[in-house]
Amino acid sequence: MDKQEESTQYLEYREIMVLSSSYNSVYNTLQVTEAKNGEIENGEADNATNLNSSKGNQLRTAALVVSWLSVLFAFFTGVAAIVLGQLWENQSLFGYGLDGVLDSLSSVAVLWRFYGSGTSAVAEAKERKACIVIAVFFFASALSLIVKSTVAIVNNTKEDEESRIFSDTFSVVCGSVAFGLASSKVYIGRKLESRSLLTDSIITYVGSVMSFLGVLGLELYRSDDRVWYLDAVFGLVCGFFLCAFGMKLMVDMTCHYKNKEPLLTAS
Repeated sequence: MDKQEESTQYLEYREIMVLSSSYNSVYNTLQVTEAKNGEIENGEADNATNLNSSKGNQLRTAALVVSWLSVLFAFFTGVAAIVLGQLWENQSLFGYGLDGVLDSLSSVAVLWRFYGSGTSAVAEAKERKACIVIAVFFFASALSLIVKSTVAIVNNTKEDEESRIFSDTFSVVCGSVAFGLASSKVYIGRKLESRSLLTDSIITYVGSVMSFLGVLGLELYRSDDRVWYLDAVFGLVCGFFLCAFGMKLMVDMTCHYKNKEPLLTAS
């Protein structure tokens, strides 16, 4: 009887050891699986972060490239357009030139915004400063266009028809390139959520519109000399638009800005 009890106890002990061993085996397997899954998840997160960082750097580089192209193209064509606009009494061409020079300066503000690295707070402060500087250029461009166009209407200034072919070619080329640069700024600005780059594109778009309006005005004047004032009217419309947009931008970046830190404290 004693031997049977010992045998039964021994079998029960063996069963307990087998169950315990099975439990430990399953537990260890689960631990290893969780560890591997954690490594995979961490690896995927790291890859996603690196991908986002890499894409962000590419977009910032693209913003710098587009801004440099805008600085060079807008400045040189702007100076040329101002000179030719004065010689040919072409208000739209003069307006494009003035807008081009100011566009190049606003692009310099965007370059300053994207050069260097820093925290999100620093980037936000630079974004705000760049927008305020661009708003000032909006006012300067608007004032010059309004004054120049008003003087042209008062003095009954008419365009020189002899320069029509060269003027039209110059305006179409400049307007097309400016439109392409502005569209690139909008695309990159939306990806980076950069208000300064998006705002800078407005000045570039206005320059493009001024170029095409100049061609339209000259062609209409050529067919009917009674609409000689259209060129100056186009300049007034663009000037008032720039003034209104610049005022809204300045108010948004000062009075209605969500953070009220003084501008001089941000580096």
